Amino acid sequence: MGLKKYQSDIGTIHRIRLGKDNAAVASNTEPAEAVDSNIRVKISKSNREFGLRPRSVSLTLVQTAKEGEVELTVTKRARLPILTQEVYDGEVFAIGATVTIGENVWTISNKNPEDF
Repeated sequence: MGLKKYQSDIGTIHRIRLGKDNAAVASNTEPAEAVDSNIRVKISKSNREFGLRPRSVSLTLVQTAKEGEVELTVTKRARLPILTQEVYDGEVFAIGATVTIGENVWTISNKNPEDF
């Protein structure tokens, strides 16, 4: 797990815990300012929980493999929190762009705004 900084839409800086591979995405830069909020950022928050659900992009990965004579196609989906609004609005994380996480190349299929 990687502990990073997340800048909310109103400018406050929060701590966010990302998975090891998600924390290593180089183009997802964190803000330079110091943490100034103790509100918890939760990536998979239900609507009944208190906290901040970060802005993110939805990722899709289609993998094809052969099992004997049968070819299997599997679609995986994931979310990647974007740490600053500037990066979220930029072309690197535009819908249809690709991002490499670990050894896999994911396609950005959707953008999700921040939510309290």
